[in-house]
Amino acid sequence: AAAIRALNESVDITSEVSADGPTRVRVERFRQSLQYITCKFDLVDAMDVCRMADFVVLVLSAEVEVEEEGELLLRSIESQGISNVVTVVQGLDQVNPAKRRPQVAASLKSFINHFFPTVEKVMSLDSRQECSNAIRSLCTATPKGIRWRDERSWMFIENVQWPNASEEVVDGVVITGVVRGKGLKADRIAHIPGWGDFQIDSITTAPLPT
Repeated sequence: AAAIRALNESVDITSEVSADGPTRVRVERFRQSLQYITCKFDLVDAMDVCRMADFVVLVLSAEVEVEEEGELLLRSIESQGISNVVTVVQGLDQVNPAKRRPQVAASLKSFINHFFPTVEKVMSLDSRQECSNAIRSLCTATPKGIRWRDERSWMFIENVQWPNASEEVVDGVVITGVVRGKGLKADRIAHIPGWGDFQIDSITTAPLPT
């Protein structure tokens, strides 16, 4: 959440960051909207979030080295398939003496390039200018996509409404979210992990709140 606030404040956005759900913001400077999905430091949660994201923002520490669990997480999301990667570092301004800071940034870049060679720079969350550059990358770059994901219809689910079992007429479950990849068709079977297969009854628009 602190990383998201630092990125937002660099482009004069003061929106609250949701602790348990996605956070949408409008970046007027670049005329784009962003939706942040926070991720726990957990392997399964990280893989679920990263396979949905157009951009994965990796947050590194300037003081604590990445341990075995962190390396396993990085290897796993790399093997699963990942879109664009933006890497930032927290706490770089706390490194003393100040002349060590470029060395720490270079060391982190060397480390992350072992997993993601296309990362050109590790940007500091303590620098408003570098945070603004990170936002620029998120708003202007074209995501390269993930082939296995983009060749099918899938949905980022934001809300689930289950029918009331006490009612005499039980309607189906209502899933609200954003359809990605190929277009979703109403005559298909949808698989919801952990819940099973469902016949799609209808597809309707769900406008975003203004």
